[in-house]
Amino acid sequence: MAARNLWNSAGFDVLPENRVEWPENASPDVIWIAEANVDTLSVSQEELLSAKVLFARGNAATLLSEKWQSAYVLQKSDEKMTWVYGTKLEAPLPEETGALLLSGETAALAECLYNYLLKDVFRETADWCGHMSSVVGRM
Repeated sequence: MAARNLWNSAGFDVLPENRVEWPENASPDVIWIAEANVDTLSVSQEELLSAKVLFARGNAATLLSEKWQSAYVLQKSDEKMTWVYGTKLEAPLPEETGALLLSGETAALAECLYNYLLKDVFRETADWCGHMSSVVGRM
């Protein structure tokens, strides 16, 4: 429960593993897969593909479909592949992500991921505003 509080204090809403469904009109920012047998996952392929950032422990990433693997830019936490993580966003995950993951610094990892996702929102907003001002300026 303490880890859940750390993620909540960083700004994330944590859904329980035994949840029935995602909240209406919501998709997860981050999904964690700690199981090596993908057949037992309670998350559908569509839900996996809707997440912006994904973490898979051990060989779970290699067991998932090519469609999933091609949707994310994957990185490894170390040579032993303790964790494989990836993002669908334009910018790669910060270099310290793997080190924070392996060291168990949950609060720092949560803050790092939250800032990463927030920067993407800022980048997307700036792109949209730039596009809108160029369109409106020509009207």
